[in-house]
Amino acid sequence: MRLRVRTLPAGATLRMDGTPIANPFDAALARGGTHRLSASAQGYQDATEAVSLDRDRTVTLRLTPNVQARPEPAARRTPRQTRRPRPTQMRSRPSTMRASSMGGAGFVTDNPY
Repeated sequence: MRLRVRTLPAGATLRMDGTPIANPFDAALARGGTHRLSASAQGYQDATEAVSLDRDRTVTLRLTPNVQARPEPAARRTPRQTRRPRPTQMRSRPSTMRASSMGGAGFVTDNPY
């Protein structure tokens, strides 16, 4: 009898009676008897099926993705929390120092020193 086995997803590890076999598997086996097929893959639940070889068989083992709890969404930030702080800026002040008519240099400065 001919036995053909494949898995979904295709890269799963396939075993027959606990022994690793090629995936996909296609071989002629003796008539009669029962074999246990199993498939496993990371991130999926294992799949298992018993197959009787009383006729040619084609088997597809479909693995179900593991259900993982969704991570909690991050707390929403208010617009105020997401703003970057503004760099400090120099503010111009009106000049308080004036050149005097008594020997001043003739210019105006904001520098108090």
